[in-house]
Amino acid sequence: MKYGLKHPTKTGWYRRAKPDGNLYPTWFRRYKDEFDKRREFKGTPDIAVSEKRFKDCEQEVAHRKHLRNMGYSDFDNRPIKEIIEEYIVWGLKQGGHGGGPWDAKYSKNIVLQVPRIAESMGVTKLVHITYGKFAETISKLFVEPGTRRTCGGYFKGFVQWCFSMEKMPRNPLAGQRERKMESTRKRRVLTIEEIGLFLEKVPSQYLLAFQIVLCTGIRSKEMNSLKPAYLRENGFILPRGKTKNRKEHFFPVPKELMEPLESHARLRSPHGSMFDLSLNHKGRQVRKYLKEAGIPYETEEGYVDFHALRTAFVTYLGQCAEDPTTLLQLARHAKLDFSVKTYGRTTEERKQVAVEKTYSLIHNVATYENTGSGK
Repeated sequence: MKYGLKHPTKTGWYRRAKPDGNLYPTWFRRYKDEFDKRREFKGTPDIAVSEKRFKDCEQEVAHRKHLRNMGYSDFDNRPIKEIIEEYIVWGLKQGGHGGGPWDAKYSKNIVLQVPRIAESMGVTKLVHITYGKFAETISKLFVEPGTRRTCGGYFKGFVQWCFSMEKMPRNPLAGQRERKMESTRKRRVLTIEEIGLFLEKVPSQYLLAFQIVLCTGIRSKEMNSLKPAYLRENGFILPRGKTKNRKEHFFPVPKELMEPLESHARLRSPHGSMFDLSLNHKGRQVRKYLKEAGIPYETEEGYVDFHALRTAFVTYLGQCAEDPTTLLQLARHAKLDFSVKTYGRTTEERKQVAVEKTYSLIHNVATYENTGSGK
């Protein structure tokens, strides 16, 4: 296709030519002029703007170049609240995958956390953002490493957007080596007796769902994706993209649960949700049933949430699996040391049982050898 150009090509602006040779009224930008460097937008379509917007951009670029030539800092000096609002408006229109809007959950977290972090940092303009302030604020606001990484990522995304939109000359949060963060809280494993008491308090409409979690180790988001159509003869399958590692996985289910699971699936829409558990607040349900069963939510060993049911599954699976390969495939871990370090839990009773079994084994061998030598 031929392109008609009515602007110097170094800025990347052009107008497309119609089949009759005339030019379209809209302008397109293929290159970004950043510090007089020309970089192509890779993986994104050409951006079309009106002639008015083109002239505004042209004036803005000329003004920014003039400020740089005069020695002024190339920052957007508006209050950071205004820039955050502009960022949110942009994201709700085209900030998601494929140029679509953010999804509802992500946009809710952005609206909540980005202004909160900026306010806690005490910054009023982009020029005041430093990595030191950011790291200190994140460590004070959030306790868990996962929460720090997630919420800190929201603010990093905002700063990266400011840099890509040429609102700041560099990204102060990029290229910084993050400190390794260790959790101050750990999940604990429910004992067999506690699991029994817990299941007694679970309402009948949710009982099968919690039994499936305890015998398969399925994660919360994976449970949200489970549909009756995924049911197979001896279990269910989650297709590619529905699991954490984005790979297809088959979940074997005990024979005792297959019949009630199939009966439950017949009453559901084939492509609807398998269970009516909360999408985002399963931990609250777990905490409620723990309280009704008289089981403490948090002890010195750790706390119990929905993911702790998976922890229990992997822990007891380690006792029952006959070989490491079976353990890794059912736990869906790449390395055995991760399964042991992250999910390996024990109790004094289990230690005692292990010692008794070891003693019994050694005692039997010793007795056999003595008997053989006596002959």
